[in-house]
Amino acid sequence: MISKSWLFNLQDALAFFTRLVKPHDPKSLDFFTKLSLLPLVGLILGLIIAGATYILHIILANSSIHPLVSSFLCAWLWLALEIYLTRALHWDGVADLGDALGSGHLGPKFWEILHDSRLGSFGAIALSLTLLGQLLAIAAHISHNNWHIIFAAPLWARLAPLWLAKNLAPHPSSKLATSLVSQVNKDKRTYFLAKILLVALPILLGLNFTAILIIIAQLFLIKKLQALAKLVGGLSGDFLGASIELSQLTFLFVSLIT
Repeated sequence: MISKSWLFNLQDALAFFTRLVKPHDPKSLDFFTKLSLLPLVGLILGLIIAGATYILHIILANSSIHPLVSSFLCAWLWLALEIYLTRALHWDGVADLGDALGSGHLGPKFWEILHDSRLGSFGAIALSLTLLGQLLAIAAHISHNNWHIIFAAPLWARLAPLWLAKNLAPHPSSKLATSLVSQVNKDKRTYFLAKILLVALPILLGLNFTAILIIIAQLFLIKKLQALAKLVGGLSGDFLGASIELSQLTFLFVSLIT
C-alpha cells in the first residue's frame, strides 16, 4: 500500500522538477530528499508528453499535411512540452557546461564561468546542437512509429544523475550534487534499480542489438562527465542537468540504429 508520505514526496518532486503540480506544503518543499524520485518524474513526463504528441500525430495524419512535415511538427511539440513542463530546468546545465568547457579553463575560472547566468557563444552552440539533435531524432522516431522510444526517453534521461553521482565527489559549492551523491551512496536500492534499468530498459523496449549500443554509448557519456567532474574538482547541479539532456539525446539518437 502506498503511504501518504510517499505521495507527498512524489508531489514535491513533481513540484520542483516540473510544472505539473504544486507542493502540498510550500514551506516543507525540500527537493534534496526527492532526487531519488527523478526517474518516476521522467516516467510521468514521458506519458504526458508522448500522449499529447501522439494525439497531434493522429490529427495531422488525417489532414493534407505531408508526413515529413507532420513528423517535425510533432517532434517540435514534444520538445516544447518537455521544455515548458520542466521550466527548462536541465537545459540550463547544457548551456552553462558548454560555456565553461568552451573557455578552455579547468581551475577556478571554470567554476566562475559555469556559475555565470549569462549565455555565451559556446553555451548557445551547445544548446542549439542538443536541441537540433533531439528534434531530428524524435522526428525520425515518429516517422517510424517508435512511440515506445519517445515515451521512454524522459525516464531514461532522469536515470543519468543516479549513474553519474555514484562514487563521485561533489563540488563544495553545490548543495544539489552533495545531496544526490549522499543519497546514491546511502540508498543502495535506488542505485541498484538504476543499474538494472541501464541494462533492462533497452531490452524491454525490444531494441535487441541496438540495446548494446545504447548501453555502451550511455556508459561512455557518464564516464566522460565523471572524468570531467574529477578534473575540475567535483560534481555540480549543472553537470546533473546536462547529463539528463545529453543522455536523452544519446538514447534518442542511438536507438535509431537498427
